[in-house]
Amino acid sequence: MLHGVHRFFEQDSEVKKQFYTRDVTSKLVYNSNHDLFTSTAANKRDTFFCFMAPSLPQPEELPEPCRKHKVVTSSTMEAAKPSLTSYSNRRSELEAFDDTKTGVKGLVDAGMQKIPDIFIHPPDAFDKNSCDKCKEYSIPIIDLKRLDKDLTSHQEIVDKVCCASETFGFFKL
Repeated sequence: MLHGVHRFFEQDSEVKKQFYTRDVTSKLVYNSNHDLFTSTAANKRDTFFCFMAPSLPQPEELPEPCRKHKVVTSSTMEAAKPSLTSYSNRRSELEAFDDTKTGVKGLVDAGMQKIPDIFIHPPDAFDKNSCDKCKEYSIPIIDLKRLDKDLTSHQEIVDKVCCASETFGFFKL
């Protein structure tokens, strides 16, 4: 299953665009940030999911790399939160990002050097006591302060990013 997911996301953006939609009633949905228009900051992720019930999709309805795999995921919409930036400006930034239909990888491929504001959560948006039961788990934290200091520090940070990505699939900067 993971191999199919990796192969889907590694496809050319033009190939993936045919599956890009915000219509969650489609059998297969590929988009970036299911909560793009409701959260205070966009997430740095692209998502795709398909429904296998009540009836299985036909193989030709699935992306070629996923035809041998059965993947079921679901997501929930977060409640709308007040935005710290002007709504119309934020809305236009979100729409511009969504209109590219290339997701986060498209930004990287375009050579983006700075994380767009739509991806930045304000510090007070985090609930520090949200998961008392989850204290035994820790999200990998990558500190970028020493990124430009020397080659050794740079390589250590790259290694930590690779390890966190492979082990957890995510990390906090």
